[in-house]
Amino acid sequence: MVFFKIASTLDSMVGYKSPRYLYFGWAGARLDDVMNYVPARLTWILTVFVAHFLPGYSSRKAWEVGLSQHHLAPGPNSGWSETAFAGALELRIAGPIWKQGVLVTDIWLGSPNDRTDAGFTDLRRAIRLAEWVTLVFTLLILLPSLGIIIVFK
Repeated sequence: MVFFKIASTLDSMVGYKSPRYLYFGWAGARLDDVMNYVPARLTWILTVFVAHFLPGYSSRKAWEVGLSQHHLAPGPNSGWSETAFAGALELRIAGPIWKQGVLVTDIWLGSPNDRTDAGFTDLRRAIRLAEWVTLVFTLLILLPSLGIIIVFK
């Protein structure tokens, strides 16, 4: 866990392109990409699974949007969870993003027929989905450990 946190912090602190940190930042960013490869895709699958059991969420769209649009988000990993959430919530997210007066991206993630006017209720729904995905992920990690502990008692 400590090594994972070090890689994540290194990426967020110097993982962007600048003349000062070009090579050092590149290494941190690639290490973070490698370490998040499996968790990102597992998050997509777990989002589809959880959305199937929560009323008002779409597991079909989480699967389809995640599979077809994950590559639209920058980086090799972030698109999996972002697009799965867009599909599960039946929302189009991201859209035009401006940074210091410059248009960085105008890509929308989500099904073209879904709405773009997310509100407070949608935020609560997204948090609920994230909580359930986290709970299921945690159980998947802990249950084998608990099984080993019970066997040795």
